Amino acid sequence: MYPGMIEPWDEHSETVAAVQQPAIPLPWLTYEVALYGLITVAGLVVRLAALGQWPLGEVGVNTALAAWRTVQGSSWRPAFYSPLLYDADLLLFALTRATDAAARLLPALAGAGLVFLPYLARDALGRKGALAASLLLALAPSWVFFSRAADSAILTASASALLLVAAQRTAHGKAPGALRWCVVALALGLTAGPGIYTTLLAMALFVLFWAWRHRGDDLPDVPIGLHTLRSLALAATQREALLLFLGTFALLASGFLANPGGIGASVNLAGYWGQTLVPGAIDLYWWSALRNLAAYEFMTIALAVAGIAWGLRRGEPFTVFLMIWAGLALLLGTLMGHREPSWMLDALLPLVLLAARGVEGLCDRLLAGADRVEGLVVLLAIPLLAFSALELLAYVQTGQESALDYARISWGLLIIAWVGYLLRGERGAALRVGAVLAGLLMVGSTVRLTTAVAWQTGSDAREWLAYRPASVQLHDLEALVTDLSSRFSGDPHTLDIDYERALDPWMGWALRDFPRARAVPSITAQPEATLLVTGPRAREEWPQGYAGQSFRLRETGPSGAWTGRELLRWLLYREAVGAVQAEEVQVWIKLPAGK
Repeated sequence: MYPGMIEPWDEHSETVAAVQQPAIPLPWLTYEVALYGLITVAGLVVRLAALGQWPLGEVGVNTALAAWRTVQGSSWRPAFYSPLLYDADLLLFALTRATDAAARLLPALAGAGLVFLPYLARDALGRKGALAASLLLALAPSWVFFSRAADSAILTASASALLLVAAQRTAHGKAPGALRWCVVALALGLTAGPGIYTTLLAMALFVLFWAWRHRGDDLPDVPIGLHTLRSLALAATQREALLLFLGTFALLASGFLANPGGIGASVNLAGYWGQTLVPGAIDLYWWSALRNLAAYEFMTIALAVAGIAWGLRRGEPFTVFLMIWAGLALLLGTLMGHREPSWMLDALLPLVLLAARGVEGLCDRLLAGADRVEGLVVLLAIPLLAFSALELLAYVQTGQESALDYARISWGLLIIAWVGYLLRGERGAALRVGAVLAGLLMVGSTVRLTTAVAWQTGSDAREWLAYRPASVQLHDLEALVTDLSSRFSGDPHTLDIDYERALDPWMGWALRDFPRARAVPSITAQPEATLLVTGPRAREEWPQGYAGQSFRLRETGPSGAWTGRELLRWLLYREAVGAVQAEEVQVWIKLPAGK
């Protein structure tokens, strides 16, 4: 061959080369994908373990009872329920049994699926930031709590996240089918719960804000790319997209045609969103949402602050959008009426995304340049940190002032040492060491909170995330009624039962396995049923010939203020402090003649 000449193509040589290259099995399964898969599995396990441990909350019991009665042939529907959750309950109850765990299965799966979504948004969040967001979504207390509740909050948060990811990928042309996912996510959100309207309003406000800020600029030169938003809007109005949206919405809202009234219920979610904006609609203080965020999601907030500083310094439009989103949700949850804990995820989702940007910034700037000396300093500080924590725990448990003094001394030594390290001129090293130690404290506290709300006190009225929860005694009531039915009729579910209709949906769900249980307007003076369930009654109103027992129905937290030590006992040990208030029901069993 002469220089400059093109070598003739040899078909045989290319074939041999292709054959010699080994085929890689599952080329999509990288270490990164495997890591996200492990985090998702961990999130799923946390959500599914002991899923039916506690009775359902108000939204969950209304939706579950509606689905169960549909399976039984009834047309009863509550004033407010989640059509998407109803669909899942309807399917599960028809295939299996109507249980508390089955009613919570869709939220648990949606919460676990949400954990994997940051992987699809790595270009917006950064690789390290996306991984941090996945960990927060998998194991942070609020996400675990609402994933284990049969409520619409986690469903709308998941739909909002999917909508955001799909819209971003559609606008940048990164996935041909992203527009379809965008349409499906919107249909899911509109049938899941009212929280989707906060997301849509935040998107609209951001577009208006950015258009006003860049008025007069050429659209292609605007950093956010308003031309891509216009393209996205035009694509969404295509005939295929509209038909997909209408078909998906109609099928999901109507329970796959089993519940045509669900279409109206889905539309009514917008009205419910507006009605609950009235500040006096709920008996919670305006700062309740801020308290809950600070108490349960302090790590997310700390990282989100770092993300805001990082994003604004770089002039990122995405940071501005997330700030508008979180600010709108916090405004609605403080000055307005969205103060129930179930609205908390509306603000927490954008805060998690900001936290992801914060982790990306901290890793790029703060952790760059770390050396072994700093690792040694951290290792030396950990025993002192652990000692101070143990002494604080000992003080809370025993009340010994000496233990509190030792904890104060330990903390003082740590602070003095860190300040000396900082004044020595090692500013970056001191900040890195402080960030690592603070991170260890926040991770430990977060894990403790997550285990508490998941398996220990998730149905305790002292838990701020649990607003007026159903009492665990409802399960005791079910067990008692089953036992009485076995004794009196020889079958655990054939006892004839009358209960006051005002006790629905709680009693309707608790007695779902008793075909002879019926709701009556009131219990007469001469009842005939073998077992009665009523509200609290004065002694002179007790039914004659019956013996009764009281059970708690719903609970509210203690009304008095806690002392500092009581607060620490609750925060550290989750020990019951104060007396909770409760609504009660009474169960009456007919006595044999002559007794």
